Amino acid sequence: MASHSSTEIKVGLVSIAAIILLILGITLGRGLSVSVSTQTIKFRFPNSGGIQLSSPVVVNGVKRGTVTYVKNDRGTVLVEASIDDVSDLFKDASAQITTLEITGGKKLEINPGNGPGKLDINTEIPGFTAADLSELVSTGGALFKDVQSLILKLDTISTGLNKILGKEKNIRQLEAIINNAAEFITSAKELLENNRSDINVAMKNLRVISGDVKDLVKKNEPRLDSLLTNLDNTLNSARSAVGKADNSLANVDLLIKDLKDITKEIKTGDGIVTKLLFDKNTTIKLDSTLTNLSEFLSLIKYHGINVNVRLGTRP
Repeated sequence: MASHSSTEIKVGLVSIAAIILLILGITLGRGLSVSVSTQTIKFRFPNSGGIQLSSPVVVNGVKRGTVTYVKNDRGTVLVEASIDDVSDLFKDASAQITTLEITGGKKLEINPGNGPGKLDINTEIPGFTAADLSELVSTGGALFKDVQSLILKLDTISTGLNKILGKEKNIRQLEAIINNAAEFITSAKELLENNRSDINVAMKNLRVISGDVKDLVKKNEPRLDSLLTNLDNTLNSARSAVGKADNSLANVDLLIKDLKDITKEIKTGDGIVTKLLFDKNTTIKLDSTLTNLSEFLSLIKYHGINVNVRLGTRP
């Protein structure tokens, strides 16, 4: 009975050990870490790149941990990983999702950077995804379509050229154009060769003229400065004169306005001047008065005046 119980205990222990070994094998096979001193760091990628939970995390090719979290976040992908040690990671660390094997699988590779300063595990490490075989095949397919379109366009162009060059008349015209261009180039070359000396002389003369102009400007620079100063003073005086003329014109305008007002008052008023100039009755009365006065003066001239004057007493 005791040996039977001992056998059962041994079988149980062996079974438990087998189960533990199986769990460890599965854990290690899937890249899970069983370390108790792991730390969690975060990564920010433009896309997942095919990374999955339990994908290995390596630093410079050495496995350091596993991916524990993958989620879309604010238009990008947030990845968290648990690694054994972050002491050799710096602030400028970066990450990349690459292919683990040709047959498949992904890994998260960390470039530790070179400082300055150590990595803060509360910050996110920026990352990017490398193109894998499927992306290359997809890109190649799109490129093949572009190549097909290009081939069709080249075929169209070649067809058009064949139509143009298939006519003997067009070929003769092209030959004539080429011959004319060759003759023009030959003539230009002969002209340049025959007049090389004259061209050299003309260039020398231009240099001499340029030097003379520079000397002339340099010698007369003080006079030019004085002339420009006088011209500036003249312009200032002219501006002042124009300003005074503007003031005079303004005064003339005021005078004209005053004259207009006086004329208007004379025409529309009821004073003696208005009556003398514009009232016909007043004019007639004035004319009659002047006539009577003229007759009275004539009588005085012929008959005289009898004046009886008493001063100091009454008559």
